[in-house]
Amino acid sequence: MRPKIALIGTGNISEFHAPAIKAAGFDIIGCCGSPNSERAKKFSISHSIKRVYNNYNEVIDDSSNWDCLLIATSVETTYSILKKSLITKKPIMVEKPVSTKPEELLNLGNDLNKVMVAYNRRFYSTIQYAKIFLEKYHPCQIKLELPDSIDFNIDKQNQEYFSVRENSVHGFDLLFYLLPDLQLKIVDEYKQPNNAYGKYAILESPRGDSVFIYLNWNSPSNFSLNLESYPHRLELKPFETFSLYKGMQVIEPSEDYPLRKYVPKLIKSGNVFEKNKQFKPGFYEQSLEFLNIVKGQKPLISANINDAYRAAYLADLIIKK
Repeated sequence: MRPKIALIGTGNISEFHAPAIKAAGFDIIGCCGSPNSERAKKFSISHSIKRVYNNYNEVIDDSSNWDCLLIATSVETTYSILKKSLITKKPIMVEKPVSTKPEELLNLGNDLNKVMVAYNRRFYSTIQYAKIFLEKYHPCQIKLELPDSIDFNIDKQNQEYFSVRENSVHGFDLLFYLLPDLQLKIVDEYKQPNNAYGKYAILESPRGDSVFIYLNWNSPSNFSLNLESYPHRLELKPFETFSLYKGMQVIEPSEDYPLRKYVPKLIKSGNVFEKNKQFKPGFYEQSLEFLNIVKGQKPLISANINDAYRAAYLADLIIKK
């Protein structure tokens, strides 16, 4: 029998969630947006959802009619809605980062085994390939590049670094998923012209992996993850693709390019769309894992509240240092 799921939040991200959770085996029995939302009504028609609740309190009060819940609201409202929804004791999938304040994540109580945080990039085939790489080749030297947007016109004392707390945490969560025992060693800031600046952080794992996080804010760069373990290098740039290199290829001078070239030798590559182009990357796979959680099984890949806390706490440490 297909589990019945209710949705709180009918914004852009839910447009990706709805088809994925349906395909995974859920029936969406109701949804709500902001109080008396017209958008929620349009969303219900678009996704063939019979009931539209006026607000999230109505959804929570109606928990006897659904088996599980998806919370996909703005970052500013997610924490309070999740905290209230925990009273239902039903399985909940909640959008990341849950809260930009790590201390709030410590105040949700202890009964959180049925809460899954939707860090969908964990489910990327490229990230799974990186995990296998780390198990096979180690220790590794790792570089994570996170060029989020920062308004350099705002004085540092007044910066909220919202994009770091809301978006860079994706990268932090991936690091902890790949290497759970990482410890922060160094955080420093570097200056650039035109009031620009960035930060870097160095972390280490007990087995000897070194991680360099490069927060090159506003840089014309891709988000990337680079893993080196001689003689191999695995590059995810962006996270949705991977390229595995081993050794260098020598290309002799030619008439068009009269210099010898040394080019990394590509031995394998791939991307997240090779198996499935129907859904936003990672969404279908995380919906399948949530289905297993609803059925009482233990999660294998997905993040929990403790994982969300670690990512948020690392963001907080880097910002405040």
